[in-house]
Amino acid sequence: MLYVVATPLGNSQDITLRALELLREADEWVVEDTRRTAKLREMFNLPHKPLISYYDEVEEFKTEQLIEKLKQGLTLALVSDSGTPVVSDPGYNLIKTAHEEGIKVLPVPGPTAPVAALSVSGFPSDKFIFCGFLPKKKKARRDSLLEIKYFSGTAIFFESPRRIIDSLKLLLNLLGNRMVFVCAEMTKRFERYYRGPAREVIEQLSDDKIKGEFTVLVHPAEIESIEPEKYLRELLERGLKLSDAARIAGKFSDRSRSELYKLGLEIQSQSGLEEE
Repeated sequence: MLYVVATPLGNSQDITLRALELLREADEWVVEDTRRTAKLREMFNLPHKPLISYYDEVEEFKTEQLIEKLKQGLTLALVSDSGTPVVSDPGYNLIKTAHEEGIKVLPVPGPTAPVAALSVSGFPSDKFIFCGFLPKKKKARRDSLLEIKYFSGTAIFFESPRRIIDSLKLLLNLLGNRMVFVCAEMTKRFERYYRGPAREVIEQLSDDKIKGEFTVLVHPAEIESIEPEKYLRELLERGLKLSDAARIAGKFSDRSRSELYKLGLEIQSQSGLEEE
């Protein structure tokens, strides 16, 4: 049996009784950082079960070892540094392989940053998309933001303290002065929340000491409809590759990507646009 166990984002009191019970019963813990999880273990006086380090760089080759343990009848608890495992944390390969091998995988629900932020944002919650961490490279980050420009629900992504200001400035440039909700150090002692037009939030963040990971929510665009062909032209004018522009515009159109690609060729020919 493989249990996927959610742990607190910051405040230790957010751990569930069931999570504590499962951590006591599991034979071994599969953890993102042994030092962080050891502190959690001491805090709740949990048994000193073996801690197996499992992070991005070792995920591929350690998965096979863990699957063998599960086949032998051991119960493993998958734990990330904070929040729910696999949500922009290691664990995908292990869970996917476990299913393929017929091993039972069960959730032990608890805190997760995207939903926690959404619950207090005051943004539409009936439809939302989680984008994980934005790409580090600027062009890829630009493409990711353009993909959510006309999404009809709330968009959520993570960002590091090093890039939060740059990403919000890029968002302002690409999506306009959209309402955003930015969370820092959620549930921790110095938790901070910023809500308002992107330009104002950038100014507030610029005056603060920035640390910890950020959860960013973007309010949906207040438009009744979108013209995919017009958006395709906008994307091409911004310098996107035709294939990327057709893919992004295709998310908001009934027309196939190949049709939009042909249309893009015509737009490029008429406008003299060149790809980057």
